[in-house]
Amino acid sequence: MTAAASELGAREPHVPLGELPNEPGLYAFWPKDAGVTAALGLEDVPGAVPLGERVLYIGKAEDSLMSRVGSTHLADGKTGNSTVRRTLAALLDMDSCPRHNNISSPTHGQLLDLTSHYGLEGAEEGRLTEWMTENLVIRVAPSDWTPLEDLERAVGAVLCPPLDQAKKPLWGPNPWRQPVSCARERLRLRARRKAGLE
Repeated sequence: MTAAASELGAREPHVPLGELPNEPGLYAFWPKDAGVTAALGLEDVPGAVPLGERVLYIGKAEDSLMSRVGSTHLADGKTGNSTVRRTLAALLDMDSCPRHNNISSPTHGQLLDLTSHYGLEGAEEGRLTEWMTENLVIRVAPSDWTPLEDLERAVGAVLCPPLDQAKKPLWGPNPWRQPVSCARERLRLRARRKAGLE
């Protein structure tokens, strides 16, 4: 656990997309500088490590860091499958919509899921990917720890990522959890209105 926390707890060196390992492990997104968190509308809290100097988000890749980070989190059209993309889109107040799908006539229950895990309209997907690529630093810690969720929770309790939105929080009290949750709810409701649910 200590090795993973050490790897993810350092901003540098940035891991380029082309060098992401094709193996399981944990990953982290750092802000490139303090201006990044200001753009997200987040403010420092007295007594806490400044946002520009801490990990914003950590997650786990059960199969492949290359696939989870490169092909999901940093890929256009994948917002509905990525918690961190939905969170950043919400903080940037992007235009949400029901998650893109191939269901011709979705049921009410399916619409609830497609809007809870909302996507983004048109060019917003590419805009978000570009923003993430330009403003975030990627760190990885390959690991065969089983179950990987236990390692994620242990590292999360040490690094305290402010964008954590896990149902069972990785750490607490998190002073940024509520404003992040409110931003996500705003985009969820926007997507539900477009689906005729609100």
